[in-house]
Amino acid sequence: MSELTKAIGSDKDGLETFFSRRISGCDGQYVFDLTSESTYSSLNTMAEWGRNKDHMPLRQLNMGLVTDHEGRPLMFYIYPGSTADVSTLRRMVDDVVRLGGKDATLVMDRGFVSPKSMWYLLDNGMDFVAPMRLDRSGIMKAVVTSILDAMGNVGNTLVHDGRSYCVIGRSIGVRRMRGANLDARETLWEDPDGYDLLLDGDEEFGSCDHYVDVFVYKDIAAAGIETSEMDVSLNAIMGKLNGTKARDPKKHFENAAGIYAGMLKWDLDGDGRMVVSVKQNAHTFAANRKGVFAMVAPTRSNRDAAWILDAYGCRDAIEDVFLIDKSEGDGRVPRSGDREAIVGRTFIRMVSAIMTVEILRRRNEFANDKNVNPKKKPRDLAKRTPGMFLDSLSNIEMIYGDGWKQMTEVTKDDRLIFDMFSIGPPKDVKWR
Repeated sequence: MSELTKAIGSDKDGLETFFSRRISGCDGQYVFDLTSESTYSSLNTMAEWGRNKDHMPLRQLNMGLVTDHEGRPLMFYIYPGSTADVSTLRRMVDDVVRLGGKDATLVMDRGFVSPKSMWYLLDNGMDFVAPMRLDRSGIMKAVVTSILDAMGNVGNTLVHDGRSYCVIGRSIGVRRMRGANLDARETLWEDPDGYDLLLDGDEEFGSCDHYVDVFVYKDIAAAGIETSEMDVSLNAIMGKLNGTKARDPKKHFENAAGIYAGMLKWDLDGDGRMVVSVKQNAHTFAANRKGVFAMVAPTRSNRDAAWILDAYGCRDAIEDVFLIDKSEGDGRVPRSGDREAIVGRTFIRMVSAIMTVEILRRRNEFANDKNVNPKKKPRDLAKRTPGMFLDSLSNIEMIYGDGWKQMTEVTKDDRLIFDMFSIGPPKDVKWR
């Protein structure tokens, strides 16, 4: 097996041709993300300590995967384990364009969004859709205030896929400040320039190099649920702490409050018992952000808030592919230190994922197609996994003789499976 994977991984021209055909055949919407792959190998020079997304205490490699909007894998990368999400973006964008990706819209996670990465994408004419982090920057505080001001205005209401949102749109400028990072660099490899974001209304907004639209959504139902869950948690913490005595009250409070420590305040009464209450301003700040998320895309006149949600909806597809790979893969923890063998092994996993995604996509379509007679559907269709379909078909064999060949019996269920994929009987083989 190691010889096979090494041979595949060393065939760079073959891999390039395969990726090119996958990319050029896509409809133009590409989803990109990273996942970590832990390894026991101490010989693998790419294995490094990094942000392990599997939460395993091992060195890791990072795998970047490009899929189409339905989750079909198109191309992959193997990176050293400490490689940050943003630093992988440039190579991937260049390859998508070079390999035939035309009119591409890149769908990304928030981990790839930074002023520098947005400037690079915009400067290279790349379209993209991604969420922005709701941090405590002045820009994010301003957009959250904007959505709160719009609450209750029916003109800002969007109903999409059965959910109600309050939506507002703002514009952000992206600018490069040449030499701004020159003195702060730790190595010569770092970018000497700085990058900054300016919100519409800023007096320097018109001087930016590029502009993006920011759509800010407040999911009304989610906001209520999340606020309720927060209040229940706060109440439980206060119930646990109030009236208690502790040898180290500060540590006792921090351990019990956890992520809610910043929203609570504590004191001791005359008997040394804890008195805990909610910080009003902190609670209001947190409650205002419940159900709120922001999406960013290059400024274009032909799309709106609903289009952005539709475009980003395919983001779930790549998460499904990673989940399939981790749950149905070949062990997931490689021991080989040979880079070409790792690439070959990953290619085999990619082909497996392509087949799995296609089988699942067709199964779901067929199971939900009300125009198909239930008697024409394989038994227990919605519950069957790709492996179960293949196991069912594995009872079919080809028998060869002196100048003849024949298939063994094909069951009714096997015929229904073949029909589901529009596969008819072979013309040059006797079959029953």
